[in-house]
Amino acid sequence: MDSVPMTLDEAVAVLIEGMSDEDKATVRGTPRDRLILFHLTWGMGIRNAFGLWGDNRELCAALSDLPADEASMVIMRAVWDRLQRGA
Repeated sequence: MDSVPMTLDEAVAVLIEGMSDEDKATVRGTPRDRLILFHLTWGMGIRNAFGLWGDNRELCAALSDLPADEASMVIMRAVWDRLQRGA
């Protein structure tokens, strides 16, 4: 990835674009309230790659300056929501 996303929509698009069909099926098949299962794997990757520890001020602000752990869950839920609509 050449640049980090600056909005929630950009973050969702980047993540979905980079997902294999298998990964999409896994996320799609996981109940929304169980996405926490991915907190230490996928969530950590999102936090680190997207600068949610404070480096990416634009994305952090777009996510209401939530703590990094909560911000990554917002992004994961948004990915889940979009995948449920057929992305």
